[in-house]
Amino acid sequence: MSLYSEAYAIKERIESDMEDDDMLHRNEFEEYVKQLLTHGLLSHEPDMEGIGKLIVDRGVSTLTNKQLIYFISVGLLENENYVSECCRCTESIPWSEMIYAVTEGDEYCGYCRHMYEKWLYE
Repeated sequence: MSLYSEAYAIKERIESDMEDDDMLHRNEFEEYVKQLLTHGLLSHEPDMEGIGKLIVDRGVSTLTNKQLIYFISVGLLENENYVSECCRCTESIPWSEMIYAVTEGDEYCGYCRHMYEKWLYE
């Protein structure tokens, strides 16, 4: 999948999540961006840090289409801050678990990470 296609697929995922009836699920992407900022994973790109702060402060819906695609392409994809699916079970990784998949570098969802750690320490 090309970077352009993948960026649009992620954009569709974000927009779909924003339409979710569950308010917690609706804000997961914005919370993930907040975690990226906290961990300094956007700090090497001033534009990405600025757009990230805008997402956290005002919401993803305030971005233009161009800003959102740019943020996804550079801030998430080029900087390897996005894992589309768990490398073990191939399920989509929720935004609420994405920071662990990225910072741990294992590309596991929460369940598979738990099972791996359980196996590791038995």
